[in-house]
Amino acid sequence: MYQLSRLLHDYHRGLYAHLEEQEICPSLYAAPWFLTLFASQFPLGFVSRIFDFLFIQGTEVVFKVALFLLSSHEEEIMECDSFETIVDYLKTTIPTMTEAQMEQTIAKVSEMDISKQLHEYEVEYHVLQDEAARQKIQTLETNVEGFLSRESKLKHAIRSLEQERTYYQKSAERMRASLPADAAAADVEMTQIKAGPNGKAKPAAKKP
Repeated sequence: MYQLSRLLHDYHRGLYAHLEEQEICPSLYAAPWFLTLFASQFPLGFVSRIFDFLFIQGTEVVFKVALFLLSSHEEEIMECDSFETIVDYLKTTIPTMTEAQMEQTIAKVSEMDISKQLHEYEVEYHVLQDEAARQKIQTLETNVEGFLSRESKLKHAIRSLEQERTYYQKSAERMRASLPADAAAADVEMTQIKAGPNGKAKPAAKKP
């Protein structure tokens, strides 16, 4: 589909721009043509002629036929001013061919030579695919680096909190150690009284 789009861009710029403006890409109308070699929508006699060319010239014929069909209906397609009307024309009007139109199409297709362009577009497509893959990998690598950076910061924050907790624990122990012996014993006794025999805090006594 990329190659057909590039052929339209280079040979029929106005038609290409009109289809792009309506957001109509080749896969929307040409996919059935390519997948069935035009058999899904076009007359059987026309399809059989395409098969003859296909065995002689290869898959290049498919692009030639598609390009000529679009170019030969360029004026009519340009007059369609909406997505729906263009798609309807491409899917219903173009496949309705007379015998004369079939012969004209076959004659023009036999004269066309776009093998060089198709090869260039194929190389171009693979380069773009490789570039897109590289960009995707770079994006993933950037995301991974971001995750690792955040993980490192979280680990650092956890270590800081642990060090702070250790510092406060030692400070509390030093403060407890600096208390007089009777005050420390009273503190322990009060803690045990508050905790109760089962280690649970006793409820506060109700005032009368």
